[in-house]
Amino acid sequence: MNYYFLPRHPVFETAVTLANFSPVDAVGRERQHIYLAWTDGTRWIIEAMGDLGAGESRNFTSKNLPQTVPADRACFFFFFPKLLPATLNKLPTDPMMETAPAWRGNIQFRSPTTRTSYQGEYPSAMLKLKKQSLVSISPMIQGGDDIGMHFLLANLCETPEQHPRTLKFAAARDRKVVLEATVYTNAVSLVDISAIAPLRNELFCTVSSDITGVPLYLAFDVGGTQLSLEHTHPPTELFAFSRQPQVPVKRMKSWWLQQVKS
Repeated sequence: MNYYFLPRHPVFETAVTLANFSPVDAVGRERQHIYLAWTDGTRWIIEAMGDLGAGESRNFTSKNLPQTVPADRACFFFFFPKLLPATLNKLPTDPMMETAPAWRGNIQFRSPTTRTSYQGEYPSAMLKLKKQSLVSISPMIQGGDDIGMHFLLANLCETPEQHPRTLKFAAARDRKVVLEATVYTNAVSLVDISAIAPLRNELFCTVSSDITGVPLYLAFDVGGTQLSLEHTHPPTELFAFSRQPQVPVKRMKSWWLQQVKS
């Protein structure tokens, strides 16, 4: 199954679209319960958000969340076929929605004049990862006059505790760190990287040895009339026709984690 994260942004309205239809005909024909989860640091708080019939979709925005959700908490939506209690010690995982091609979600950032969107699902298989790390190599950091650039990292774990973790942003050629930031587990952490964006003709890598997640890159002009949202794919997507893609992925991630210098 998948979780769908709703980023909270200090400037732009955000939204997530949930769709109960699958890329595979034999899956997704049942009515599903919609749940919203957030952590208070010791428990998962679960809020029922209605049902969604087969072939239906529904949009949730940062402006119409339940008043019970604290403003500083990340929101994670998910489908589940059974009724759930108001609190959980662990988030549920289920083989439902594990299809090829993948069952997608969609997140959006909105200003009064425009909006941008990208896929926004978080596979439940990532919730159980014991050893977490991140290598995101991106050509998508934009710079220029009056251009802002925010990096967002969505992380979700099975248990509700929130722990600080370290991210390093480095220029790919010399692997020297140009920015270091603290992010958190079970959150969609935001890092303002506008200061490093004007470094032209550079490919950037974002690395961490103690957290994983979905990395997002949001670019915008000062007036909010232009928005751009991208994310980098996991390293497994860089290899084709490999029976054991985890082998080259492990080597590649290890190399970058060792090469990036403070």
